[in-house]
Amino acid sequence: MRQTVSWLRIHLLLDLIIFVFLTANYFASKTHHNGVYHSFDEDFDYLEEHEQYDSPLDTFDYDSEYDWDSADTWDLPNNIHNTNQPVQTNNYQFALAADLDLNSRDPVQFKWYSYLKLGSLIRKENGNFEINWKDVITLSTSTSTNNRSMELSELILWQDNLLGFCDYTGMVYRVTTDGKVFQRYALADGNGKEPKPFKTEWVTKKDGYLYIGSIGKEWVVNGVITHYNAQWIKIMDSCGTIENLDWSKNYEFLRQQTNTTYPGYLIHEAVTWHPGMRKWIFLPRRASENIPYSPSGDESLGTNLLLIVDEFFTNAIVRRIGPLDLDWGFSAIRIIPDTYEILAVKVYEKNGITKTMITIFDFEGNFKLEPEPWLLVSEDVKYEGLEFF
Repeated sequence: MRQTVSWLRIHLLLDLIIFVFLTANYFASKTHHNGVYHSFDEDFDYLEEHEQYDSPLDTFDYDSEYDWDSADTWDLPNNIHNTNQPVQTNNYQFALAADLDLNSRDPVQFKWYSYLKLGSLIRKENGNFEINWKDVITLSTSTSTNNRSMELSELILWQDNLLGFCDYTGMVYRVTTDGKVFQRYALADGNGKEPKPFKTEWVTKKDGYLYIGSIGKEWVVNGVITHYNAQWIKIMDSCGTIENLDWSKNYEFLRQQTNTTYPGYLIHEAVTWHPGMRKWIFLPRRASENIPYSPSGDESLGTNLLLIVDEFFTNAIVRRIGPLDLDWGFSAIRIIPDTYEILAVKVYEKNGITKTMITIFDFEGNFKLEPEPWLLVSEDVKYEGLEFF
């Protein structure tokens, strides 16, 4: 009889352990799966309920110099200030992709074009960089939407393939450095159930997934908000499966940090994830504190903002990079591999004239490009895609 009771106790204990294990795994899967957070709404509801989602606008002057040695830098790496840290290579190959807008259409043939401009980034003995330009490759396709195509706004190396993203057709192409173009994916707007193509403006890799985003603001036509599709992002896994995620609260958090809440706005084209810091890095293209969006007015609302944001969008560091020129805004960003240095592209787009320049800086705002901090890439072509390969 005592043996029977003992066995019953053991079985009950085992059942309890199994129940606790399965329950814990179930709740963990509700918020996190292979590095992808599926329920941002639940996360932000929790943060708001526990008063951890307050905006620091009342106490933070984003125009002032930020004290990087203070405790407010939370968990930035200690070696972020070390510009002489060891690196694995002194030579980095990269490519720029052109967005020619309406000029991408061939005037005679049923084709649309873009350019792939190749370059080499070389680290000098003093830790700064110089850039050597190589070939400019012509890319073309006969696939279009409304007589437009190949307006490449982003590049990324994904599973050994260089992918180019068209911001008008929603198409994702595999492109090669010898000029070949292959169709790979088509992205739908908003939650993925819209007939309109997704306007891809930025792409980055995070925890084995592709994060694909747009301008991050409400869509305004003639002063009227028509939809919020550009505030959704796409998350693609290694098999090409796409999840659609509403990022409106994340984008709104960024606007709170920069005093650009509606009717002001913040437009994003240069976003990346830093795996070493586990931080989001944003270099906005446009910023307006109180001027409502209009196509003509937008051309003179460039910005020099740098935002460093924690993984859950609860803390942010806001800085300015170089002097403010309202005619220029950031269009692309990449972290130089295995470093805390940024390669960034700025573009000019006004009255039908486009220009591009490139720079390198660290997270303290120190420029690292020689002989000048800004290098003119083109006086007539707008480059919006950037990737190392």
